[in-house]
Amino acid sequence: MPNRRKKIFALISVISTSFFLGCDRSQISQAADFNRPNEKMKIQDDGPCPDGIAAFTKNVYTPILRQSCVACHDANEDGPPHSTSDMAASYKMIKSYVDFSQISKSRIIARVKSKHWLNYDAKATGTSVQIMSDAIQSWWDQGEKSCPNAATPQSSTTLIPVNLPAYPDDQFMTITWALDSLGKSFVGSSFSVDVQLFAAATKTTAGAYRLQKPRFMTSHAGVKIGGVQIYINQKYQGTSNAWGNLNAEIAGYQKFAPLLSPRNVILLQDQPTGDTLSVAFTGLQFTPNAPICKSLGVFQSKILPVIKQNSCVLCHSASATSGLGGGEYLNFENADDVNCAQVREHVDFAHPEASVFMTLGFTEALNHPPAIQLPAQFTQDWVKWVLSESAP
Repeated sequence: MPNRRKKIFALISVISTSFFLGCDRSQISQAADFNRPNEKMKIQDDGPCPDGIAAFTKNVYTPILRQSCVACHDANEDGPPHSTSDMAASYKMIKSYVDFSQISKSRIIARVKSKHWLNYDAKATGTSVQIMSDAIQSWWDQGEKSCPNAATPQSSTTLIPVNLPAYPDDQFMTITWALDSLGKSFVGSSFSVDVQLFAAATKTTAGAYRLQKPRFMTSHAGVKIGGVQIYINQKYQGTSNAWGNLNAEIAGYQKFAPLLSPRNVILLQDQPTGDTLSVAFTGLQFTPNAPICKSLGVFQSKILPVIKQNSCVLCHSASATSGLGGGEYLNFENADDVNCAQVREHVDFAHPEASVFMTLGFTEALNHPPAIQLPAQFTQDWVKWVLSESAP
């Protein structure tokens, strides 16, 4: 890695955490003996994908992994067990080594290119970059691309403006991608983020961009989004995965699309000028109906009372004169079932305690006024509701 990038890479995890929950200003209570929801929540998943597994078995598993890699990568060998007799486990592990939108940039291709097997067996033949690349492409073309959690291709690129507002000023510019190029079903859909210059380049360090407020707009009734991948100059930076696992469900036909995450993405500047951004999605499914509230009783007993005692309706109502359009995002003058469905759109099912509704509503994140009255057990109550909403 070039020396000028090392310092910023070392700071990214700290930066992302501090902007995520507003540093020490968070008013969300976490009981000491409360199991973190991520450890107990079943992330929404459609399970094994038959088409993807069949294509993987035919093109990668049988002719390559079980022929050329099994000696070191079987269950009881020294290497990662990605070529074991458990085909489903191998499928899952190899997928984590592959970027279908940039096969040549995949981790597994880098390993093949380095011929790492020669470090352990000088007589091993391994495989070639061309053979592995073709096999992965066939895996995608013959089945994986039809899987619900498969990544879409990258969108068209958008040039990052040269006159970006700079941190620490709390100003951003909005970048929007029309997603028509991703396919017929995407026509009329778009995706937006707000961007600022987070750090200027110096002689020893790269510059950096800060992205926030991911929003997906669609003319479909609803959409499920597993994750969002941001690329700079069509390349993926491993540290930019803050939106990689969301499991969000939102409705279409809205004037203001719900925020998908309160977290920030930090991207290192790739070249002095002319950097471009593109986006891809995982687990994206358009749905014929808008998301509905599944657990109205839990919402009414655990969530709605806190909304009312904090007077959220003062800004989040159609008649509100303050709140900068808060009534367009959430209108708590609606009936309870409608309120429940709207709040549900602000849930991160993969990380419920980090949902937009929690971090914006109660911690001053993104300049939102914090809650005044927040029961100590509210985080637990929130997770209980999210769990009930995510149940089959």
